[in-house]
Amino acid sequence: MHVTLDDVVGGFGRFGLRSNDGLTPGVVRVELEADAENAGPAAIRIMKDGAQVATIAGVAASTTCGIDLDVALGTYQILGDADQSVEFEITAGE
Repeated sequence: MHVTLDDVVGGFGRFGLRSNDGLTPGVVRVELEADAENAGPAAIRIMKDGAQVATIAGVAASTTCGIDLDVALGTYQILGDADQSVEFEITAGE
């Protein structure tokens, strides 16, 4: 899955998530892409049931950083630096 974070320095702000449908338990790749005009390093926190399960931090403008995350069934929330949030669901599959 691919998270984009654009602070409002360039006049626009964006926080988005692209992922495949039907994610199932196991290891998934999570990447954070920091926009070229970001004022400082970008960071996200990945949460499940109110607990932090992973962090990607210190991502400089115009770069991408990724981690492999072992996920279980349930809903995960990705939180950005400025109260942005998106969710993704891990399901049992078909």
